[in-house]
Amino acid sequence: MNQRETIKQSVKIQYPEIDMRAFFYLLALSLYMFYYLLCGSFYQNAIGSFYEIVMKFSFALLIIAELTDFHYTLSDWLGIAFIAIVMLATFYLSSDVWGRPLLWILLFAFGARHIEFKKIARWALFLSTVLFLFIVLSSVVGKIPDYLDTVTHPGVTRHYLGFLYCLFPPTVLFNIEALYYYLRKERLHWGELVLGLALTYLFYKLCDARLNFILNALMIFGIFVVRYRQKWPKAVHKVFTKIAAVLPWLFVICAVISLSLSFGYNPHISWMAKMNHALGNRLGMGRLSYHKYGINAFGQIIPMLGNGLSGSGVRGRGQYFYLDCLYVRFLQEYGLVFSILMMIILTVSAYRMWRRKKYSLLVILSVLALHAVVDDLILMPFYNTFWIVLIYFLGKETTRKEGKTEMKVCLVGSSGGHLTHLYMLKPFWQNKERFWVTFDKEDARSLLKDEKMYPCYYPTNRSIKAFFINLRVAWKVLRKEKPDLIISSGAAVAVPFFYLGKMMGMKTIYIEVFDRVDKPTLTGKLVYPITDKFIVEWEEMKKIYPKAINLGSIF
Repeated sequence: MNQRETIKQSVKIQYPEIDMRAFFYLLALSLYMFYYLLCGSFYQNAIGSFYEIVMKFSFALLIIAELTDFHYTLSDWLGIAFIAIVMLATFYLSSDVWGRPLLWILLFAFGARHIEFKKIARWALFLSTVLFLFIVLSSVVGKIPDYLDTVTHPGVTRHYLGFLYCLFPPTVLFNIEALYYYLRKERLHWGELVLGLALTYLFYKLCDARLNFILNALMIFGIFVVRYRQKWPKAVHKVFTKIAAVLPWLFVICAVISLSLSFGYNPHISWMAKMNHALGNRLGMGRLSYHKYGINAFGQIIPMLGNGLSGSGVRGRGQYFYLDCLYVRFLQEYGLVFSILMMIILTVSAYRMWRRKKYSLLVILSVLALHAVVDDLILMPFYNTFWIVLIYFLGKETTRKEGKTEMKVCLVGSSGGHLTHLYMLKPFWQNKERFWVTFDKEDARSLLKDEKMYPCYYPTNRSIKAFFINLRVAWKVLRKEKPDLIISSGAAVAVPFFYLGKMMGMKTIYIEVFDRVDKPTLTGKLVYPITDKFIVEWEEMKKIYPKAINLGSIF
């Protein structure tokens, strides 16, 4: 290397690698949040006409994010199937498929499964804060109206602060504070919590959002207890532990209580009438809706009219009818099947948060469970980013010992020369957890006498019957062993293992046999399109497999 080349190498700029999946995902989330938060304000008239374009483009960005790294496990395929069912149900119920919050919850949660939630939370916090301040300050300087409601609660003035309903600002603020507390965690100072409480109180006074204030204050108290729990006496710590064990069941408890009180509400019972008054007639609305629309398996469209304004500042005309209780609304709009599934998802996620001692998240999710009793707005992903975090607690918890980093390897191949190829890789696999899949023949039994081996069906050459039998073998073995890597040098038995393993998210390496110098094997041609690393032993074979790696002979 001459002096000029040495200098060029020394000053070469290193650009950071961009995570394209995260980039397109966050772009989709940003577009979705930007549109809906502004549409909840007096900026609605300026951007409302772009609704369908924005929703379709956001969906397309999520698809692009998925295609940047096309590795799907069986759980991923089940998630895709569930989303497809929700989309079909939405199409059946309404022509406005993009307006159904459950669909977007599933899309954003599913898309986030390979992205660190902290990255999503930071970006959502930044974007929500900027848009929140932009809307509120726009109303302060007169760019958009600060609508004053003096009718709903006589004697009380409720500021809308540039939004189309007085409860929108406190709900956005709740999400902002929850994201901030989650990200700060152990670095959180009590002064930040006091400031958060002061902000919550300010917006309570401006918007007369009493229930929102109580729930936000409860979240702040819970975060405070979690943050300083180690400094409390042992007796207090025991109480905290017992309460924490109950929190995973809070969604179920709140749902049962809310539905029972709403559907069984009797205005002639004194304590029920007082509770209904304290809850702003939420029990009365729930009872009316139940008698009018009932409950079915897969939901229905329920026309509602609330106190919100149009983009022109005009309140809807007609009889007020709105379901603030999310448990009642979700059950009636999405049906019994999706409601039960959602309860299972929420409870399992909360339980695993408790098991993993993610107490800050558990507190936030528990307050959201209480929030759902009085407010349906938390169903919207742009008001509640924490729907996304559920995906991280739905996967199976690892059973491997802490500190164990070595991979598990599956070596699959026919007996004879193919098996010999794999055995020659002993320097690679001898110190790794491994198992073998091959023919139950004498040479295989002799060579692998001290190894873990699963027999497969043979003969396999160009046999459709053998393919389907070995596909069943692959399904059973891969589900049981869950290897990180599958290696094969052929022959046909490799095909079902490679394709099924690819669907389960496992990495694959295929080694074309030594005796193929300028012609491909049938197995090689079949697995080449989906193999992570395709290795050949002759340079001439790269003309047939352009993306292959030539490592020379393994003998």
